[in-house]
Amino acid sequence: MTDSADLLRLRPRRDTAGLLIAAAREWTAERGLAGFTVDELCEHVGVSRRTFFNHFAKKEHAVLGIRIKDEAHDAVIEAFLTSTGPLVEALVDLAIARWTVFGFSAASHLEMIRVTKREPQLTASMFEFAREAEARDVELAARREGVPADDPYVATAVHLVLALMRQSGHTMLTLGGDSDVTYAQLLRERLDIARAVFSTSPASERN
Repeated sequence: MTDSADLLRLRPRRDTAGLLIAAAREWTAERGLAGFTVDELCEHVGVSRRTFFNHFAKKEHAVLGIRIKDEAHDAVIEAFLTSTGPLVEALVDLAIARWTVFGFSAASHLEMIRVTKREPQLTASMFEFAREAEARDVELAARREGVPADDPYVATAVHLVLALMRQSGHTMLTLGGDSDVTYAQLLRERLDIARAVFSTSPASERN
């Protein structure tokens, strides 16, 4: 979907945000949110306070990875909106691109488990952010298809792919970092299985 050269061009900005996120999560897991300040975090990473607030609205957002502006992700969204072909395929491509852009991994997942154990209140924020992201994806899919945001086909497609994403992500985390299997492979495999499920007649009709 998105040209790799475009993502490479945006890497310095993403690397800065990524360093801030990694440090914020490590320190939150070790010290709690109240255990460090934004200024201390900036000094540790080697950036200015202004740079921090160019990326994140507040300290909690750095921990959760919620950026104010993300040009690499914007490029992925634009590629989705201008793509052609079936909606479900485009949503799967979008999910795979996001996995890469956001740097999801077993290690980052385990770090977030440590974070939420230390600061349980962040779990509610994570769920709220996920709910808002889901609603935004329904709107994006509706824009791509040129239909109203409440179109049931669009919502069903988004929710289906989200379910496949959760299954694939769980499997990926279970396999750990030593497996050669990629998230893209798992997600596309799940999509093929879903197609088979929907194309198979009920047992009562097959007998």
